[in-house]
Order: sequence, then structure tokens, then C-alpha cells
Amino acid sequence: MSALGLAGALFSRTRLAVLRELCRPGSPELHLREIERRTGLDSRGLLRELHQLREAGILTSRRVGRQVMYAMNPDCAIYPELNMLLAKTAGLADVVRDALIPLAQQIELAYIYGSSATGEASAESDVDLMVVGQVSLRDLATPLRRAGELLGREVNATLYAPGAYQRELRVQDSFVARVHSGPRFNLLREDRDAG
Repeated sequence: MSALGLAGALFSRTRLAVLRELCRPGSPELHLREIERRTGLDSRGLLRELHQLREAGILTSRRVGRQVMYAMNPDCAIYPELNMLLAKTAGLADVVRDALIPLAQQIELAYIYGSSATGEASAESDVDLMVVGQVSLRDLATPLRRAGELLGREVNATLYAPGAYQRELRVQDSFVARVHSGPRFNLLREDRDAG
């Protein structure tokens, strides 16, 4: 079962969207309209979900002027486990993207491919990551190790310089051409010119 399939089995679409927004690193505090804008969901359903999560002790809320601000409740008994569960099931792409952001100036393209992108990943599957840019595997090692620890899954990067990636794309049935044309989650930069 895929990570997204696991998340869908555990949480309703609305609950998953709310938790994904509020469980981001730095534990943001958001008001209803901001959550609505980020998720694209209807405010009535969101309000009902926020109320249920607050009543369960998973969220906190406080009034700031005319707005009610919502945040994850760090005192909730399942707070650490919930964060980890969401990272493993719904936040895979976000965790890897966040790990790459400090190196973004050196990366032209990064995407997840393989079983994590096809929906065939198991809990034991590693995360296959393609990185195209002027960055070294040494530079990637620490951030990707940390991402892997958060996910409980190893993140394996395949690295290409931009010119080499472009050359491999033109070779019919090459590894790069197959991966590039297959299912993937783009993380950094849309690959406008890469194919």
C-alpha cells in the first residue's frame, strides 16, 4: 500500500489536509481562511474538522482580534507519534523537499521516483530521489540522512550534472529517460526544459 493510501485509510481528506498544514516544521499557527486557502477546502467542513480536533485535544485555539488561530497541541498525548505518522504517510515529499531547500540554489531539478511515486511503496521501501544540479553527494548526505530518520525510510539519491542529465534523456530507454517519463513527485523546480 502506498504512503498516500495509508494516509487516506487513516484520515478523512479534510482531516488529512488540516493536519498536514498544522504539522509542518515550526508548528505554524493558522486561522481558518489561511487553512482554507492552503487546502482549497470549503470553510464549513474545515470549521467542523477544526472543532473536532480541538475537542479531542489534538489542536489548540486562541482568539486574536476577530480571528481564531489554530495550532497543534504539543501537550497532546499522541503529538510526537502523530507528527511521525504524518511524516511517514502524508508528508514524505514535504520532508524530502525541506531537506533540500538549503541546497536549492545548486539544484536545477529534484524529484521522487520509483515505488514512492507509483503508489507501490511498503513501509520498508526506500525513497528514490533524482537530483540534477551542481551539488555533491557529500552535500546531500547529511540532509537526506536526517530526512530518512524522520521518515523511518532511507532516502537514496541519484545525482546528475545538468548536461549529463540532458544527454541521458536523449538516449532511448536509458535509466534517466525511463525515470523521467515515469510517475514522480517534483520537489524543486518544474522541469520546464528537461524534456
